[in-house]
Amino acid sequence: MKRHDGWETIRYEIVPGRDDVNDVVSEIVNEAWHVHRHHPESWKRDGDFKDRAAARIGVLLEDDSSLRASMLAQKDRVLSMLVYRAAELKEAGVDLRDATGAEIHPAAET
Repeated sequence: MKRHDGWETIRYEIVPGRDDVNDVVSEIVNEAWHVHRHHPESWKRDGDFKDRAAARIGVLLEDDSSLRASMLAQKDRVLSMLVYRAAELKEAGVDLRDATGAEIHPAAET
């Protein structure tokens, strides 16, 4: 796969024949590439775009953990970062389903 320039739209084929999954992943990753390349200040802030995108990927992985290997097999740098960040957020106690649209904060310790 050629290097993403942040402007193009690439169709990710994570699961052959599963347009529902492939469309969602493609949307998330193409937008993430754009932010990563052209708005690095937004990409670098914790709790900002990167974490929300990672949470969206994490929700897909919670629904079907077999997707992780397929996502990492794409050898796409941003997709891989989102997969690993989703795992970090989950380990920190973040409810990924609640974190997809709001600022991300680790769960408070009780």
